Amino acid sequence: MSEELRRRTCIPILYTRGTHYEVGYDIGHTFRNLIESSLSNNVHLNTILVHKYESEKVRHAYEDILEYLEHDYPQFIDELKGSGPEVLLALRAFAVTKKNKVILGHSIDYFPDAINHTYMVSAHIMEAKARGKWGCAEEKFTAMCLPGMLPGFYMSYNHHGFVYTVNTISSDDPPAKKVFSLRTPRHFLCRALLTCRSMFDATEILQDEGHGISDGLSVNMIFCRQEGSPLFHNAEVAPPPSTKVGNEANESIMSVLTLSSGEYLTHCNKFLRLSAPQSDQLPLWSSNHRHEVLKTLPRVESVSNVVAILGRPNGCDVFVFSVMEVEEMMHGLLLWGL
Repeated sequence: MSEELRRRTCIPILYTRGTHYEVGYDIGHTFRNLIESSLSNNVHLNTILVHKYESEKVRHAYEDILEYLEHDYPQFIDELKGSGPEVLLALRAFAVTKKNKVILGHSIDYFPDAINHTYMVSAHIMEAKARGKWGCAEEKFTAMCLPGMLPGFYMSYNHHGFVYTVNTISSDDPPAKKVFSLRTPRHFLCRALLTCRSMFDATEILQDEGHGISDGLSVNMIFCRQEGSPLFHNAEVAPPPSTKVGNEANESIMSVLTLSSGEYLTHCNKFLRLSAPQSDQLPLWSSNHRHEVLKTLPRVESVSNVVAILGRPNGCDVFVFSVMEVEEMMHGLLLWGL
């Protein structure tokens, strides 16, 4: 790709209406080239995950999890099937609360194969009846997506006035524990969040009683249509604690923080309140650095402050937003101002 096309300031958006399968089909049909290009160039998928899938033990574990998901979340499986057979990171958020006003800024880090592959989906889902866990007969939402992934995993809002962004956090569970336990993939729980009407709904989904989440998350949430001034909530979510075999806990560990007027929060890819173990790798190291940088910057009180801080490039003495080489990670910035 030529240098001038390396990173485009363009995000296409699809407006679609129909059943879960039909919406998935429209996404796959419209963005097929982006999806195929992204998947074919995804080094982690093609060199690590596909190789692991060739193991009979891992393949059986995958099939067990898929069977569970088809039973509990058939509506989301339909979305993925509609997108096409091909379908079957560090992030940072900044929230500021002022009187009658909440600002939520969010930047995304991902692998370089996602550069120029981002798109938005604005969907109106209509089914004859609700299906599956957390199912709704009708949904309306807008979500920023990366190719081949369910909507709801990065930045999204729905017609109930629920706005949320997601930071992934890598737990320090052994890989076998993540693969062979019937925990719910975090992509599916984030997709279910698109149905939320209240903080009670969000908490119930993230706790996921009966299974628990497969890996860590930090979810930043605002309900714009609640009575009174909107509040900002941050939920840290970790997999159920590992106990002796046959006696696993069956729901996610959670910590929820609510900001009062005048308060602000920065959150990267690490647990700030939960004591759950985290993977001691790049996302954690990078998050530690960014939190130290953010402590040195002035207090934020406006949209322009949030943009300036999240957009500090690595040419600065201290940086938050990184412009890295292809073999490293890509970063993006999107801001929800409310």
